[in-house]
Amino acid sequence: MQERFLSTSKPFAIISERITLRTLCREDVTEEYLAWLNDPIINQFLEIRFIPQTIASVQRYVQEMEQDPDSFLFGIFK
Repeated sequence: MQERFLSTSKPFAIISERITLRTLCREDVTEEYLAWLNDPIINQFLEIRFIPQTIASVQRYVQEMEQDPDSFLFGIFK
């Protein structure tokens, strides 16, 4: 029997005084997020560095993660 540490129900968040760590949703995919994701300094060690991302491609990826009960995609927010 496989032990699960997180419930598969989404969304999930950990909130502290300074930051919030929570599941990323499609509404979080903004032009600012996209600019950060496509920044060569930021993504130099990511597999996506070879493919320019668009709002549509990132929203599609986030949607796939939302629909997969075994996957979690987190964002760090102030």
